[in-house]
Amino acid sequence: VIIISLFAIAAYKRNSVWENVGTLWEDAARKSPRNARAHTALASYYEKKGLFEKAKAHALEAVSLDPENIEAHFNLANVYRSTGIYDLAIRHYQAALYRADDAFFLSSISYKSHYSLGVAYTQTGQPELAERHYKKAISLRPDFVNSYNNLGTLYLQRGLIDMAIGQYEKALQVDPSYAWAHYNLG
Repeated sequence: VIIISLFAIAAYKRNSVWENVGTLWEDAARKSPRNARAHTALASYYEKKGLFEKAKAHALEAVSLDPENIEAHFNLANVYRSTGIYDLAIRHYQAALYRADDAFFLSSISYKSHYSLGVAYTQTGQPELAERHYKKAISLRPDFVNSYNNLGTLYLQRGLIDMAIGQYEKALQVDPSYAWAHYNLG
């Protein structure tokens, strides 16, 4: 009975680790502090929760542990973009793209990095570079409506009304319920 009680208590304590993704990866990072994958996962988790300082700390740790870690660079870039530090965001999106040479990362990270570079270049007043990256994102993932919408907005800001309308219409071809394209078309 005592042994069963001890196992029950241990199982109960272990179950708290599985409460959510964050607690699971926190446990992994605590037990293996040099585990870049755990820090990468925590960076992504905290960035999505809007806890940017925690996300940044884990992304920086992941990059320092594994400088070739594509996802760690991508997560760090997302944190910098979300906090308005566009020069560092651009640097880490470019680092992720530079390292993305296998098919999985080309499909999952590349279009996101190109799209996010478009956003960062738009925010830093570099519309030509933004346009190039939105177009690249579209070529890699033609069903990602945000790229069409942002490219349309970029064209609108440059006074290219017909080209802007064309991009908003393409977004609606992909997703007829996409609210921002409807809004932007008036």
